[in-house]
Amino acid sequence: MSVGLKPVHGPGVDKGLIYVFKREEVEAIDLTAIAAQRSYQSRCGRGHKLLVKRIESKRLAATVACQFLDIKPHQLDTLCHLGFLTPSQTEGDGLLYFEAADLENYLADYRKNSDLILMASAKESLKKEGARFWQDLIRLGLISLISDGLTDYCQKDQLQAAIASRKSMLSTAELSTLSGVKKARIRWESKYGCLAGMIMHLGSGQIKFYFPRSAIKKLKKLSIATRSSLTDGGPEDA
Repeated sequence: MSVGLKPVHGPGVDKGLIYVFKREEVEAIDLTAIAAQRSYQSRCGRGHKLLVKRIESKRLAATVACQFLDIKPHQLDTLCHLGFLTPSQTEGDGLLYFEAADLENYLADYRKNSDLILMASAKESLKKEGARFWQDLIRLGLISLISDGLTDYCQKDQLQAAIASRKSMLSTAELSTLSGVKKARIRWESKYGCLAGMIMHLGSGQIKFYFPRSAIKKLKKLSIATRSSLTDGGPEDA
């Protein structure tokens, strides 16, 4: 009533036990903002418990924040240390609190982000492609990992593009298997022979050649030509 609400029932209206107000009038008022601006004290020394509870419900203690995020206390410390979350400290008890909105935003950015996939899930889904497939995606720089401070994710769209890109090329071992040409000969041809200029990627760190699938046809032609030369009594293949 102190903010202009008029009861339709209550002690001062029809001698009812409690005041009753119109719902549409109550919903039009920001009770949280009013409670934050007013220091209310009843005759019995009690404050506005309901309104205070609504305000403080947006600030969560560290233990509640851990439950909210489903993590351990030391993991919460890690998130704070890395700057993913920033707690506030009360003047009275000196305890740390977290804004519920900040926790929701953190979850929305990572764990609940439909554009991301856990690295562990991505690796599991690629097991059928071979043990080295995931390492190749990393080695070739085709995907970038995103950390939430506790675990890694990757972009789903980027992962699909990376898979397609990797499948469009062949490692030296794969090319050897599909063409029937030894790896040593493939390396020689990539430097001086028919595969020169066809290397798509050298990897990162330790050099590892990757070739387009069209290299299979070139090597098979080379193999046929080599066998024909030997059959005709020509010079042996180096």
